[in-house]
Amino acid sequence: MKNRIDQQLDKLSREIIAKGGLQQPTADFKSNVMYAIERLPREIDNSYDPILSKTAWVLIVLCIMGSSALIYFMNVESTGLMNEILETLRSANTIEWSFRAMSWSSPIVYAVVIMGGLTAIQFSWLKGKYQNSLGV
Repeated sequence: MKNRIDQQLDKLSREIIAKGGLQQPTADFKSNVMYAIERLPREIDNSYDPILSKTAWVLIVLCIMGSSALIYFMNVESTGLMNEILETLRSANTIEWSFRAMSWSSPIVYAVVIMGGLTAIQFSWLKGKYQNSLGV
């Protein structure tokens, strides 16, 4: 019985396919679709939205400065690491510390100068490239 039902379904499907035929796309179907896609209007949005706004940066800087001032001016009598940090901050004004007093080897000086120059060149080059990509 099942075999007969399968044969009838097969016969019915063959008749439907023979009557309706198989639809095939034309030879230039792909080019027609690509042409239609190219004609669609494009909106390019290259606006830059920073992750943190200027207000957020101001608040972050104010919090850091406030925390630093609080640590520096607060007279906390403690032992351990906090006491050492406070003493270092308080004594920073009395110690005359300069780069001239330190001895720098020539390769380090050359490396710092060259890397600084290359970084400046890279930043200016990348900025120009970014502005050109935006069309500014």
